Amino acid sequence: MFRLSPPPKSQSGSNPRKDSGTAMLSCPSLSATSTIEHGMLDQLMLDKMEGDGSPYTLARSPSTLTLAVSRTSTSSRSSNSTKDLKAVNSNVDPMPPMDGGYGWVVVAACFVLECLVDGQRSAFGIYQDYYTNEQFKGRASQSSISMIGTISNGGLGLMSVLGGLCADRFGYRPTILTGVVISSLGFFLASFSTKVWQLILTQGLMTAVGGMLIIAPALSVPSQWFLKRRGVASGMVSSGAGVGSVVYSMATRVLINKLGVDWTLRVVSLVFLLVGVACALLIRTRRQPLLLCGETSSKGTNMRQILSNPLVYLFMLVYMLCNAAFYVPPYFLPQYAKFNGLSSDLGAGLLSLFGGGSAIGRVVSGFMADYLGAMPLMLGVVTLAGIDALAVWPVAKAAAWMVIFGLTFGLFSGSFYPLAAITAANSFGTAHLATVNGMLCSAGGAGSLTGSPVAGLLLDKSQHLPNPYLLLSIFSGSTIMVASCCVASIMIYTRCIHRH
Repeated sequence: MFRLSPPPKSQSGSNPRKDSGTAMLSCPSLSATSTIEHGMLDQLMLDKMEGDGSPYTLARSPSTLTLAVSRTSTSSRSSNSTKDLKAVNSNVDPMPPMDGGYGWVVVAACFVLECLVDGQRSAFGIYQDYYTNEQFKGRASQSSISMIGTISNGGLGLMSVLGGLCADRFGYRPTILTGVVISSLGFFLASFSTKVWQLILTQGLMTAVGGMLIIAPALSVPSQWFLKRRGVASGMVSSGAGVGSVVYSMATRVLINKLGVDWTLRVVSLVFLLVGVACALLIRTRRQPLLLCGETSSKGTNMRQILSNPLVYLFMLVYMLCNAAFYVPPYFLPQYAKFNGLSSDLGAGLLSLFGGGSAIGRVVSGFMADYLGAMPLMLGVVTLAGIDALAVWPVAKAAAWMVIFGLTFGLFSGSFYPLAAITAANSFGTAHLATVNGMLCSAGGAGSLTGSPVAGLLLDKSQHLPNPYLLLSIFSGSTIMVASCCVASIMIYTRCIHRH
């Protein structure tokens, strides 16, 4: 039940303005950061509202993102003091309810899309191990082969802003369908490639272009369906990356051993096409909210205001640093296992553990964010990931230590992504969320484009050291700790804004 409170009165007992004023629309069941959707306004009936005996009218103010309730003029009050008032917009159809219903179908579809896109990216370590030690052994350097995965991962992120813009402009479903077709074609053409540069164009660039058309919409649309359970929904969708990493890592190793890398890529292409198209057809969007959910300020009404918010650039810096570091361990864990005298199967198993830990972290962190807040949790998991890379990776030489590192690093690094998505939705709203997420992923892509090649170069230059992978752990861990300092800066800035 909504209720109207009249505007505050002056000390003399009369309203400061006689012809117009502002009243507050409140609902006891909603929190201060709750959303009043267009669909809720369409069905809202304000009957026999109490106040000073005068009727009220609803006034929308998109420029300031507030819902004002203004009193009518004195003459109107005298003739309509007991008239019921309906807030109806005949041009807008009522929306499905939030926090349930078909929203769970959308979450499931986005979860599978995340499995397809991020799973194959995380499993590139299996392909890299095969290309390095089998197909291109002695004919290509570590850095050139790692460029395939770098283009696929970093290029996807770097171009994600285009995917977000396409989704906001042309619709989520057509954008995702186009991305599925391009990615599937990239894997298919990669199966006929015989040179590294051909794989860079197909398995690298084409899958990146297709993935960037999928990721930003898939990460953004659940926030339109959920408010109170936004953390859980975002965590479930984001966990698709971890689950996909487990499935792809295990399946890729088995398929390569039994069918060879060419037919493995063809199978991946077919699965990507069939499953991706089915999921894209299930995607449905809700109308954008009148008030932006959980905003920390009035900014977010349009892209110009979003771009003028310094928080955007701090978030982009965090994404860039984290992506530069988070993908270094999974890319090199299979080779690191071989360096320590362990089997290739264990290397593939480490990737599965990494993906499993990532999936658990994404779901649990999303659930906890609904109760503890996304920002403090994000600071904690980023800091722990940096400590893990600096302290655990260098001593992880036995199989048990490698298992611990793969699981914990996946847990901490995977938790970052749903928490960042929740914080972005709360900070910038959902009206242009696909574009905002695209911007953040683009910054992350810039980090990925530099992180893995730098790590590959460090590995090439440190082969004379007793443990050449030590430099990789220092590079990854120190970069993550800088990102942690940036997250702390965002928290301090946000709290300063709130105080003022």
